[in-house]
Amino acid sequence: MEFGTKEYEELKLAKEREIEELRHSHEMEKMHAEFKLSETAKQNPPKKAEPTAGFIKAPKMPYFDEDKDFMDSYLNRFGKFAVSQNADKSTCALSLSALLRGRA
Repeated sequence: MEFGTKEYEELKLAKEREIEELRHSHEMEKMHAEFKLSETAKQNPPKKAEPTAGFIKAPKMPYFDEDKDFMDSYLNRFGKFAVSQNADKSTCALSLSALLRGRA
């Protein structure tokens, strides 16, 4: 069966509409799923995570430099910084180790 130009164009437009409807349907399903997830998250807020072994982000404090700093004064400064930031005592040692360089 051969199609003329007009029939071919009509078929092409029908397929394009079908594809667009499928895209729209998929997008609506995606938005509905995201909405359901956000509603579930609102109803069940995440619990505070317990500190675990893993990566600890270094505090916003200069790294220890053995050429410029004394270890005692650096540790004192770190302690004051940790207290001022309400740092979790269980992760202070890990945070400090992220700031120490060289032979420290």
